[in-house]
Amino acid sequence: MENFKVRYKNLIFKNKSLCVFVDNIGFGNDDEFLDCIANILSENECIISFVKKDITDRKYIELCSKIKFLCSEFNSLFLISSRADIAFITESSGIILSKDDITIKDAKEIIHENSIIGIITDNLSENYINNDDIDFIVCENEYEKCILNSDKPIFIKTKHDFNIKGNFKTFMIKS
Repeated sequence: MENFKVRYKNLIFKNKSLCVFVDNIGFGNDDEFLDCIANILSENECIISFVKKDITDRKYIELCSKIKFLCSEFNSLFLISSRADIAFITESSGIILSKDDITIKDAKEIIHENSIIGIITDNLSENYINNDDIDFIVCENEYEKCILNSDKPIFIKTKHDFNIKGNFKTFMIKS
């Protein structure tokens, strides 16, 4: 039987036109932060990736569980930024790795078999496009014009992020 993720990848990413990186900096409390995420999700089927900043791992896991619940209610994906251990513990949909994180191979050993793996980069390259272990790519260069032929979803940084208190970076699907 073929890998579940491979078989259903196109459906998993269908209608996910945005990838939003969220952190809880600048919010008065957790409810305000979660309300902001719920508002985004109510208007967009998207990918939410929670970036850990200035909180304990215990608090991070607690907030991850709540965000995961919101994402499931709004038919969106919840991914962890950088932390394969937290992705495993919270049973998130997957992980987004940067060049400074653990290797894709190591992440695959830690997270669940059918978890989604994305990579965030400054520039698109054929190495990422052709890597079968990468399910989608997030490019931080909003001026990136080199969209190579790919069957992978590629999200490019938008010029405008959501206008809210937090540092929410927004990426839009380009392929």
